[in-house]
Amino acid sequence: RGPGWGEQGYIRVEFGTNQCLINNYPTSAEAGPRPAPTPAPPATPAPPTPPPTPVPPPTPKPHFNGGWFDLFPPPYTQAPTIMMAISCVSNTSCFVAGGSSGGQFDVFNFDGRVEGTFKPMVMPDPSMMMLAISIGGTDAEPHGSAGGVGIGNGIQYAYNATEFKPSNISALFVGTQDIRTSASGMDVIVVDNSARDLFGAVLSSHDGGKTFGLHNITCPMPSPSTYARYGALIDANTWFISMGSWPPNSAPPQGHALSQRVAVTKRDGKVRRESSFLMDGAARGNDGYSAAIIKTTDGGKTFKTVFSAATNFYFNAIDCWNATRCVVVGEGFNYEAAAHVYMTDD
Repeated sequence: RGPGWGEQGYIRVEFGTNQCLINNYPTSAEAGPRPAPTPAPPATPAPPTPPPTPVPPPTPKPHFNGGWFDLFPPPYTQAPTIMMAISCVSNTSCFVAGGSSGGQFDVFNFDGRVEGTFKPMVMPDPSMMMLAISIGGTDAEPHGSAGGVGIGNGIQYAYNATEFKPSNISALFVGTQDIRTSASGMDVIVVDNSARDLFGAVLSSHDGGKTFGLHNITCPMPSPSTYARYGALIDANTWFISMGSWPPNSAPPQGHALSQRVAVTKRDGKVRRESSFLMDGAARGNDGYSAAIIKTTDGGKTFKTVFSAATNFYFNAIDCWNATRCVVVGEGFNYEAAAHVYMTDD
């Protein structure tokens, strides 16, 4: 009734006296039936506990100068006993050409781990001895080739991550000396020194080694016996090829043999390299040694001789940073032995 009624709109009620007939008109709130509670959703089962991740074997401590260590300490039970070449597409996927004495040769995929796994690739001809390999691409999609000496299938290409197949080549016989690929593995060159032609040949592929074209080397050489040695692939069309030759000789070197052609002797208080291949200080003419470098910029259609010498050494491997900067190493047999390392920046 407003603040003017009673005490500020309220009245006092005394318990037990039915004041203002409060007992005659009792009221209270009435609630309907309560709905049943919504059932809780079933609990999501916990996922199964995954098996523990295997702990890899610890990396051995380096025990060679420069931090090199042996991934396969004796007794070498997990690796091929003979390995000729290796090419890696990552730190967990390397392709190795190898096998065992008296057994077959394969291409293996090596996982790069300490005492890791060499998984044999499926090969079209495991009896052929692979001498060179170069692979690009990725772990899942490798591209490139492996090669040796063979009739018809001297070059084989990576068909997938587990299998190699014979390349389609126009030459009946191939003697693989060197193989180089691009980073993708799609561009491949094979240096062939099977003496099919006077100076050898280069085979090239632009489909990952599936098919090869043949490019004979016919440019001028410092001697008639100079033949192809090693290659450097800049891009699909630009390659450098090192060339060389040495005089034939079957006589073993005298002294402590370092190789098939070189020995070390001690004479007049000096240690010297000795070999039937050595030339004395007066020799200046062509005595069977030659060294050359050739270059192509049109994918092997033409070659140009960019270095030529016939003195006392021949070239081995060559490599390039780009189309103008390359380095090549050689082997010489003069008494006062010197390094043969040549470089170009043009």
